[in-house]
Amino acid sequence: MVARLPLPPQGTICYTGTSMSPTLMDGDCLTYRRQSSYRRGDVVIFSEPSGKDFYMIHRIVRTVGGRHQTAGDGNRVADMFFLCPEQVVGRVMKKTRSGRTYAVAGGCRGTLRYWYCRRGKRRLRPLFLFLEPAFSRLALRINPWFASRLAVQPIIVLSEDSGVRIWLRLHRWCAGWWDSSGNQWYIRPEFRLFVDARRLPDGPKLLQAEGIALPSRGQRGGAE
Repeated sequence: MVARLPLPPQGTICYTGTSMSPTLMDGDCLTYRRQSSYRRGDVVIFSEPSGKDFYMIHRIVRTVGGRHQTAGDGNRVADMFFLCPEQVVGRVMKKTRSGRTYAVAGGCRGTLRYWYCRRGKRRLRPLFLFLEPAFSRLALRINPWFASRLAVQPIIVLSEDSGVRIWLRLHRWCAGWWDSSGNQWYIRPEFRLFVDARRLPDGPKLLQAEGIALPSRGQRGGAE
């Protein structure tokens, strides 16, 4: 989601929201470029169809008669509208996170990415649950070895719509986040072999070290 201001044919914008997680995260700086045509799998910026004062950033998942249907990688269902070509501002080409720049997959690679985020994880979940006990025992053994070799970096993100969020970055990936409702780190299952939540500093201590006021109890909530 991006505040709705006139955008040039190419440039950079700052992303806020969770609908494109884990592909995009709060605070990512996105480089976009207008194109003559767009393909299924491209991540695009477009005008919010209902006329609200912001742009949306989702992935094209279907094209019918020259009109595009979009969806967020982190959403369970596709958007209920189709976009006319003139509503699309441009395709997101790159993202910059913590000083590092990465390409944003589009086309066939983008479609595969969307399939994994939406369906692949759900279909693999029974296998993950079956292997979780053995996986947890293995993680306890090898976590200390990885902890001394991998740089895990907490990132504090401030945004008007979602308040304070603390993400956990491992190289180019989002490995987890601070769950303020449970007062603990949530580590995504595929990263639990490499990240030991017991070795990470508490979220409130990170905010205090940066001089950021803690949200009140009524304002706290887990990451989506």
